[in-house]
Amino acid sequence: MTDATTKKKSTSVVERQDLSDQVEKEIADSRTVRRWIVCSFLVALVIGLPIWYKTTEIYRAPLPHQDITSWSNPNALDTVFTIHVELIAHAFKLEPFVADETSDSLNEMFQQTAYIANTTRVNLQFTTSISALPKSNLKTLQDLVNNDDLDGETGVYSLHITCGGIRDTVHIGQRRSIFLEVPPPICKQQDKLTDVVIRVIAGVFSGEQKALQKVFAAKTMLNEDHDSMRVVKFADEFQLVLSLFNGNPADLLVSWDIDQAVNAYLKGFLSRLAKVSTFTVSSQIQHYAGLPITPKPQTDDKGTWFAIETESLKHFINSAEWNLGGHHGAFVHSSAGLLPYKRFTLIASFVSSSPPLNFVLYVPEASVIPLHILRPNGHKLETNAFLIPQWGGITITNPPNNTTTTTINKILKFTRDDLKPFLEIVVAQMRGLVGVSSVVIADQVLPPDTVITYATAPLYGITLFELDRLVRKRTLQCASDAISTLKSLLTLVTDMGNMVVKDEIKILVEGSLSALKEVKEGIKHNHVDASMSAARRATVLAEEAFFNPTMVSLLYFPTEHRYAVYMPLFVPVAVPFLAVIIKDFRVWMEARRAFKAKKD
Repeated sequence: MTDATTKKKSTSVVERQDLSDQVEKEIADSRTVRRWIVCSFLVALVIGLPIWYKTTEIYRAPLPHQDITSWSNPNALDTVFTIHVELIAHAFKLEPFVADETSDSLNEMFQQTAYIANTTRVNLQFTTSISALPKSNLKTLQDLVNNDDLDGETGVYSLHITCGGIRDTVHIGQRRSIFLEVPPPICKQQDKLTDVVIRVIAGVFSGEQKALQKVFAAKTMLNEDHDSMRVVKFADEFQLVLSLFNGNPADLLVSWDIDQAVNAYLKGFLSRLAKVSTFTVSSQIQHYAGLPITPKPQTDDKGTWFAIETESLKHFINSAEWNLGGHHGAFVHSSAGLLPYKRFTLIASFVSSSPPLNFVLYVPEASVIPLHILRPNGHKLETNAFLIPQWGGITITNPPNNTTTTTINKILKFTRDDLKPFLEIVVAQMRGLVGVSSVVIADQVLPPDTVITYATAPLYGITLFELDRLVRKRTLQCASDAISTLKSLLTLVTDMGNMVVKDEIKILVEGSLSALKEVKEGIKHNHVDASMSAARRATVLAEEAFFNPTMVSLLYFPTEHRYAVYMPLFVPVAVPFLAVIIKDFRVWMEARRAFKAKKD
C-alpha cells in the first residue's frame, strides 16, 4: 500500500513537471510568435514611414531668397535719371562755358534735394550740350513754337533760345522742346543768360524730382496728397468701359456712334499711354437707369431746372440696378488702332481679369430735365461731370429740344461730333486716374514778370513732357511694387511650411528678378522706355507668382487638421502595440537578469 502510494505520488510529480514544462514551452513559443509579430510591425514601420513621408511630402522649389532679400534694401533701387538738354541758340552764338555751368549748377542743386532719410534715393542728373542748327528763317519765338514738330527721345530735350521782346518769355512745347525768349541785352551778357537758362530748366524739372521721391516716401507717410489718392493702382492692362445710360426709354430712345468717336478722339491718347499700360475699350447702352437720389428743382431767369448738390454725388451711382460689367459693342486697342472685334445685339455681361475704368454718359429722364450739378457756391458746374477716385467718371447730358419725334417716342442718336465733349472729359478724367501731372514751372524760380505759357496736345491729350514724367514715375512704382510683392511672397512661403511651391513659381520669381535688373540697367544707360517695359514685366510676373492658384492647394489642410485626421486612425492601433513592446522588453530584461544570476 505504501509502495503503491509512493509510486502514485512520483507519477503525479512527473506529470506535473511535464505539464509545467509544456506550459513553459507554450509560453515561450507564444512570446516568440508575439515578438515576430512585433518585429514585423516594426519592419513595416521602418519601411513604410519613409515611403509615407516621401509620398506625402510637399514639393517646395527653392526660391532665390538672397536675391529677393537684397532687393528689399532701400538702397537697392537708388535711381539716377539722366536728363540731357540741348541748348540751341537762334541768330546768335552761345559760348561753351554756358553748357558746362548749366549742368554743374543743376546737378549741384538737384543733388542737395535728392536725399530723404531711410528711403530710396531718387534724383535727376543733367547733361547739357550746345547744338548748332542749319540756317533757318525761324528766328522768332512764335515761329519756333509753330514749328515744334520734333519728337526726340525720352530723356532728351531741347531748349531754344531767341533774342527779342522786353522781358523773359518761356513756352513749354507739346513735345520735348522748351522755348525761351530773352531781351537782347541778356543775349550779350551770357553769364546772365546762363542764370536764366538754369532757372528755366530747374523750374521745369524740380516738381518731377519731388514726385519721384514721393513714390518711396509715401510708404512711410500716413497722409498722402489728393492726387495720389485719386490715381488707380498700376495694372498692365485696364478695361475701359464706356456706358450710355438712359433714365427712361419711355421718354427717349438713345444710341451712339461710339466706335467712330473713340477712333477720332480717344485713339491718340491711348496710343501714347500704351507705354505705361494697355487699354481694352468696351461700350454698352443701358435703359431704365434710374437715379437713386431725387434732384431738387431750381428756378432762375431762364426757367426751372433740376440740381444735384455736390454732397449727393457720392450716391449718384445706382449699384443695385446699373450694370457696369456689360457691353454693347467692344473695341480693342492695338498698335494698328482701335479695331471692333465683336458687336452684340443685346446687352450681355462679360468677365475680365483687368481692372475696369468706368465712364458713364447719363441721359436723365424727362421729368428732371435739364439736370445740372450744383457747385457749393450755388452756380452750375460747366462740364456737368465729376470724377470718382480710382473708379472713373460720370457726365450728365441733357437732350436737346429738337430730338426726332416718332409716333411712339423720341429718338436721340449721339453722332461722332456730339460725343466729342464727352470724350474730352473722359480724357481729362483719365489723366487724373492714371497719374498724368501737368508741367508747371514754380513761380519762385523765375522773375515775377516772366511770361510763361504751356502748350496742349489736342490730338493726344498728353504732351511728351507729361508722358516722359509719367513713364519715369510708373517705372519706379512698378519696380517698387514688384519688390514688395516678391518680399511678401518670400515671407509667406517661409512662414507657411505646408505651402506648395512649384517650379513654375520659381521661374516666375526668377523672371521678375531678371526684369528688375533690366530696369536698373535701362535707367543706367538712359533707356527709359526699355526700363518701363521691364518694370511692367517685373510687376506682372511677381503678381502671377504671388496669386498663383497652385500655392493654396494645401492651405486648407494645415498641420493641425492632419493630426486630427491621423489620431483617430492610428492611436487605437498604436497604444496596444506600444504596450506589447514595453511588456516584452520588461520580460526580456527579467530573463536576462535571471540568466546572469543562474550563471553566477
